[in-house]
Amino acid sequence: MSERAEHQHFENINAPGSVPALTESEIAEFWLNVDKSAGWGCWPWLGHLDGRYGTMRIQGRQYLAHRVAWVVAKKDTPNHKFIGHKCKNSACVNPWHLFI
Repeated sequence: MSERAEHQHFENINAPGSVPALTESEIAEFWLNVDKSAGWGCWPWLGHLDGRYGTMRIQGRQYLAHRVAWVVAKKDTPNHKFIGHKCKNSACVNPWHLFI
């Protein structure tokens, strides 16, 4: 995949729309795919990676794992806003490393 095509692909699953309300089982599944052993460091996504980013399927649609992490931790859905990584590690889902 070219760099431009990859960027467009991630724009499509990262920006418009929001992560839906999560069930307790979806939240539990999310945490099963997170390695929190680094404490305050990066928490790598252990589930499916689509390029450099973790992804999680919720209600039949693919979402970036760091967007799901934001919703799980902050209880807020940043509709139509990008979420970035302060740590520059695209597989990190530590909510303290994320920003809008």
